[in-house]
Amino acid sequence: MGPQNGTLGFDWCSYWGCPSAGFPSEEGRVSLRSRFLKLLFGPVITLLTGMLSGPLISRLFTPEEFGRYSVLLAIVGIAVVAVTIRFEQLIPTSKDPAASFWIVVLSAVVGALALGGIAYPFFALEEALFIALATLAVAVFNGFYYLRVNADEPLRASAGRAVQAAGVLGGQASFGAAGWGIFGLIWGELVGRFASLLFVLQKVDGRSVAVLKREFGEQWPAAKWLLPGSLLGALALQLLPLGMAISVGAASAGIFLLVYRMVVIPNSILSKVASDTLLVEFSRLEKDDLPIRNAVENGFRKLTLTAVCLYGSLAIYGGWLFSVLLGDQWSNSSVFIPWLALLVAFWSIASPLAMVFVSLQKTRWSFGLSSLDVLNRCFALFVGFFYQDVLAAAVSLAIGGAFVYGATVASAMRVSGASFAGAIAPVLLSGAFVVFLLIVANVLFEGGSWELSIVPTILAFSICGKKLLYG
Repeated sequence: MGPQNGTLGFDWCSYWGCPSAGFPSEEGRVSLRSRFLKLLFGPVITLLTGMLSGPLISRLFTPEEFGRYSVLLAIVGIAVVAVTIRFEQLIPTSKDPAASFWIVVLSAVVGALALGGIAYPFFALEEALFIALATLAVAVFNGFYYLRVNADEPLRASAGRAVQAAGVLGGQASFGAAGWGIFGLIWGELVGRFASLLFVLQKVDGRSVAVLKREFGEQWPAAKWLLPGSLLGALALQLLPLGMAISVGAASAGIFLLVYRMVVIPNSILSKVASDTLLVEFSRLEKDDLPIRNAVENGFRKLTLTAVCLYGSLAIYGGWLFSVLLGDQWSNSSVFIPWLALLVAFWSIASPLAMVFVSLQKTRWSFGLSSLDVLNRCFALFVGFFYQDVLAAAVSLAIGGAFVYGATVASAMRVSGASFAGAIAPVLLSGAFVVFLLIVANVLFEGGSWELSIVPTILAFSICGKKLLYG
């Protein structure tokens, strides 16, 4: 049914020929594995472009310019959570996904306009405009993204993130080569954001104001705890870009934040794929009055295998790789890699499993655990300021993060009734063998035999890949 008088809606399909939003039929649902693999497409492209963007940025922009840009992007990362009221994450759990989508759009438009006005006294006009436009683009993109995931169109949703990454990379490279400085960074970012938004547009049937009010009332009990928890999570993610320049200086902060962008941000996108996949699966099980225990154990098992293999390899080869990719101006970047690998390994497991709290309507847990994450990052910034050493801040961040994310995993397992032993038992031997292979690879690499170290690394990836797909 299309938009009617007094409703909100636009027929984007006149141009795009896309299906309407909503739950697919039982016959049309894709499997959990298929959804995950399709959603993985965009993050893999994003990961590759993220690796490519590092060498380009290090040669086209200064650490100070990148540090300033990171602050602006951090503001957007926090603001987008506030202006959407987290209703986009509630689309998979809603009985009327389109209604939740229109709430996201309306709140995003109003919030972005207000944010631009608030930012203008403190930033240049171009920077305030960037904050408003980027916030709006990200918020609306997230709404369309969840609609497509919810309608079992994961490949189109994932490809939108690939378009975004490629657009940002191309825009920043072009503007940076033209000598635009920091404005090349922010306008290149907008190019990618709006290109991805155009890619995921689809028809969304309109909803009356009365329907939107009803949807808001039904979803608010979950959102009122999900929102502050998500705000704290966003603050935890963006606290380092916001506070690092003050803590250790713009130049040191710029070097750390470039590595942070190349390692942590792609991980956050990979984790989001797993989060979205598990959220849809958990929500469907809950709606069918089925337990989510087995899904949680299976998710934990596969996330742990992936984290050990992927980030263990990053800890081994990352320092060498980053010293090659980045120029002399960013030569100190390699010392952060092992610690960031530790941080993202735990994060990549905890973030998806936190969807247990959303699907079971226990969002107070998310709020409490996000508070711990913020405290950990504040403490890391304090350590960096006290010692005036960005490496000390990174070490503190990684060790504290391991404890916080470990607590998140334990809480999710407890709430869902899942068992650690039941989750790990099927892959205990293969997992131990993967760890052994990575230790051998590290010994060989540190001993100068990097060619030989590749053999056990490839074997470890092969074992993990087989378990992930067929185990």
